[in-house]
Amino acid sequence: MVFMRTILSACLLTLATISVSAQSDDKCANAISRIRVYASYKDSVFKDQWHFLILPHELDQKCLVILATGLHKETPEDKYEFFDAEGKELDKYLTYNRDGARARGANYSMDWLTKHSVATLQTEADPSALCYVGSQG
Repeated sequence: MVFMRTILSACLLTLATISVSAQSDDKCANAISRIRVYASYKDSVFKDQWHFLILPHELDQKCLVILATGLHKETPEDKYEFFDAEGKELDKYLTYNRDGARARGANYSMDWLTKHSVATLQTEADPSALCYVGSQG
């Protein structure tokens, strides 16, 4: 099941990349093509579909907005978190979100998250609203 979700996420990312390529320059298209899907899951409370993506350092804010627009167009109900690094703390954050706060190994570092979380993409109460929250690490 996890393998299938990873393949689905990779397909969605490919579709978004194709969509993005039509409206961006070569620099953006190249950076976007190197994004990696870290994890995809349904959260333990609301059952929303989430995707954690690892962004290359060359992906600037303009390219991120182009990517987010493409992903939202292809999968408007899905939610995304974008990171510039991975490791044990991201694993813990993933466990917390996927399995709940009381799950074993869910005690992640807020300092790490603040430093490496680039943005979140999700719709809120108003389905027509696109929510892009960027953070500076």
